[in-house]
Amino acid sequence: MKNLIILGLSSLLICLSCQNNKNLSNEVTVAGTIENHDQTVLKILDVMGRGSWEDVVPVTENRFSINLTLERPAIKTLMYGDMRKDIFLQPGKSLEVSFDALNIENSFRYGGDLKIENAVFDSISQRLGNIDYSYLYTQPLDLTSLYMDSLKNDSKEYLKSLLNKYITSPYFEEYANASIDYNVAYLKIMLGDSQEEQYAGYYDFLNELKIEDHDLLDMPDYRMFLYFYLEMETNKRYKDLDSIQNQTADAKFYETLKTIENLKDEEVRAYSLYNTMLMQLKEFGTVDFDRHFGYFNTHNLDERYAEQMRFAYEEKKRIAPGQPAPEFTLEDVDGNQVSLSEFKGKYVYVDFWLTTCSRSARELPYFLKLYSDYKEDNIVFVSISPDKDKNTWLDFVKEKRNVGTSLWSDKFLDSEVTKNYQVLGTPTYVLIDKEGNIIDPVAAKPSSKEIRETFDLLLKSK
Repeated sequence: MKNLIILGLSSLLICLSCQNNKNLSNEVTVAGTIENHDQTVLKILDVMGRGSWEDVVPVTENRFSINLTLERPAIKTLMYGDMRKDIFLQPGKSLEVSFDALNIENSFRYGGDLKIENAVFDSISQRLGNIDYSYLYTQPLDLTSLYMDSLKNDSKEYLKSLLNKYITSPYFEEYANASIDYNVAYLKIMLGDSQEEQYAGYYDFLNELKIEDHDLLDMPDYRMFLYFYLEMETNKRYKDLDSIQNQTADAKFYETLKTIENLKDEEVRAYSLYNTMLMQLKEFGTVDFDRHFGYFNTHNLDERYAEQMRFAYEEKKRIAPGQPAPEFTLEDVDGNQVSLSEFKGKYVYVDFWLTTCSRSARELPYFLKLYSDYKEDNIVFVSISPDKDKNTWLDFVKEKRNVGTSLWSDKFLDSEVTKNYQVLGTPTYVLIDKEGNIIDPVAAKPSSKEIRETFDLLLKSK
């Protein structure tokens, strides 16, 4: 679920009065140039309280421009293929972006009114991203805590040195400092959760933070912090359940809802309820979700979230169990075009994966064993990779996973097949029946006992 968390961001405000907001123009322009544009879709991601998650930005002759209406400073996510950049925006200001599609990492540049803010933010983000996780997860918590505190202090000193050199928006300065605080805080919660026990005082850093702050809801690091904080509090409640209660279906989910009910800030509570319901829907689909939908409709007080939930629910229903599986025709390792309809009369287990995905790599040995155990049965194994580089995919398949039917899809996660199957991350597994209808749009992974039990049950029913 964690990889599905925080898909997009909208407005951001720290210490900005309503009077000041009224004096700002609501228009902000994001424009730029993409060298070697290859028809990859450029998008601005924004999921908070909206019926649609993304704005597609038209690119004409390598140029693009879009005007956004903002009531206050905001952070949005700019997406191009597998590239994601959080960009700081402010009403009445402009941002220019340029990059070479063949070498995005080394060619990305900012310009316009918000050139300095975004260059500084990008630099801080990269600094916070240079974390040695292999070290952190092998060390005791007292050492990892010191490591994270050092990272926080170093990042703040670095930010201070940059702000001493350049004039930036006061809103940005406060945002950048808070972003560092909550970034380190949610990582500390993650590290603490990875250990069975935490030393006395480990979570004292939470006393330095405002846990519930609706003004920060549109800050990505705060929203990540809020997610992991609620998960931590839910785990405490879950551990207090008896052996019968914790075996109840969706027991942990219901404890999460109770944790959310205890939040004092109405806007934070509304967002947390929405986000938790959305993740439940995306991970487990529409089966048995009607009762959760009823709870949401009773407790939600924000029409924006109601609209978003209705949109997500209707989208998910398109690939609900019993619905026709979306047709696809893709290229296999030999250059042949292969369609889903060719497998009618057989069960189809579809694996969406990427060569660069660590979770896909962890499941690979189990996928190969599952294929080996069921390859003589009436089950077809179809692997679909939307890898950006076709040759990388081809070499990987031939060397490590040339079993079943391996297919390649272009345009990364913007491809038609990944959109039709609502693939938000990899690996994602889908199970299709002999008539071409969906059995499970979020099927069990190869390493689980559940998928073997499902296969055996299907094969017995023939």
